[in-house]
Amino acid sequence: MPVTTISRVLARIRGADSPDIERVDDLLAEGERMLRAGADARRIREIGREALAVLGEDARADHRRGAAHLLAGDADEAARHAHAAADARPYDVDSRIVLGHVRLARREVEAAAHEFDEVIGEFGAEDDAATGRRAAILASGHAPADELPASDNDWRAAARLLISLWRTAGLLDERLAELAGANPATLALLRAAANEEAGDGTA
Repeated sequence: MPVTTISRVLARIRGADSPDIERVDDLLAEGERMLRAGADARRIREIGREALAVLGEDARADHRRGAAHLLAGDADEAARHAHAAADARPYDVDSRIVLGHVRLARREVEAAAHEFDEVIGEFGAEDDAATGRRAAILASGHAPADELPASDNDWRAAARLLISLWRTAGLLDERLAELAGANPATLALLRAAANEEAGDGTA
């Protein structure tokens, strides 16, 4: 399994953290895994809410709080914290990818694509950035085509991430309706992903 955005953050910062922060990090890693797997949105939201409850008023936590609010389904509150984290650490891969995910959830498509392109430009097409970029292409309604090499499975992963972000934010029907006239191949990918919700994130 590829190392996820949240997991990379944890590896760098865990040493000095309290048991409560370690618990938050475990929750965020699990929530991200479930998000990418297209798991049950209710369970993803529960994980996000649990992470927020454990965080409490911890002042170290903008990047964690943004990710937790996103998992909890509050894209607007997630945006506030994710912007703060990205502003504080403008060259941090993980902060920019979390912000890109938040912007995808809010259908700020061009801004989301910019976040992923910034990561790709600085660090190469690592998995999270490439998947996010493809999700932004799908969110725009364009055909599933990218100058980065991509398999059918890569496009399905991007569609699953995008649908999961929209579903968790409670915006899935609205977002799909906005894309009613999109490229047929893109609509087919998104509709297939919308029909795949897995209860435990293993599908």
